[in-house]
Amino acid sequence: QIISYSRMFRGGRDEMARMFGIGWEDHGRNAHASPINRVRDMNIPVFVAYGTGDDVVPVIQGYEMYRAMRAAQVDMRVLEVPGADHAMSRQPDRTLLLASLEAFLAEHLGPTSGSSD
Repeated sequence: QIISYSRMFRGGRDEMARMFGIGWEDHGRNAHASPINRVRDMNIPVFVAYGTGDDVVPVIQGYEMYRAMRAAQVDMRVLEVPGADHAMSRQPDRTLLLASLEAFLAEHLGPTSGSSD
């Protein structure tokens, strides 16, 4: 089971290396690339969503990101979805996420031709 479990994350490691040119184990470079260490560079509105039932990314990371962005006075909207997993696999969670994201984008970019506004 351990091998099967580790394969679940293989794609993420490969994608991280492809996108950022860094390996999973390269903690120094990973820390530099981490959004929480780059909040002072954020000069556009940011939307962050996470579920409290996420077993891939610990919910504490969402709390830490919120605190860091607030301290840096980043224009942000944070959506915490109670009990939602990493994939927002329950339909009500996805609906809430997408409606919240649509409202955020409409606020900052204007409504789209297909939106209900």
